[in-house]
Amino acid sequence: MTTLQRWMCRIPAIALSIAFFVASSRADVVSQPFPLADKLYHATAYAVYGWVVALAVGTFPLAPRRRAIVALAVALVFAASDEVHQSFVPGRTADFFDWCADAVGAAVGLTVSTRHNANT
Repeated sequence: MTTLQRWMCRIPAIALSIAFFVASSRADVVSQPFPLADKLYHATAYAVYGWVVALAVGTFPLAPRRRAIVALAVALVFAASDEVHQSFVPGRTADFFDWCADAVGAAVGLTVSTRHNANT
């Protein structure tokens, strides 16, 4: 894999990280009509994030199991930092259960990515 190809695999994770940060910086985010919708949103967004982080981490020379551990750790730490970031935004709060939904979503995205890559 060339250097350009490696960076092309990393760009989606970088772009999504920036998009999450920008979205978390907004105080005018509309709350969901019921709590489950909010958790499903978090899980879905982080499933995509888990997938793209797995793609990015896959560009490093690591054993497959180690790649999965690193990708999950990156996603979980980023999700936690996102919740902490929100606690400093007026009108926003940090929510442990949002982080839990993020963690479940990231694990699902990573698992789907890992299984997809194993079958190709």
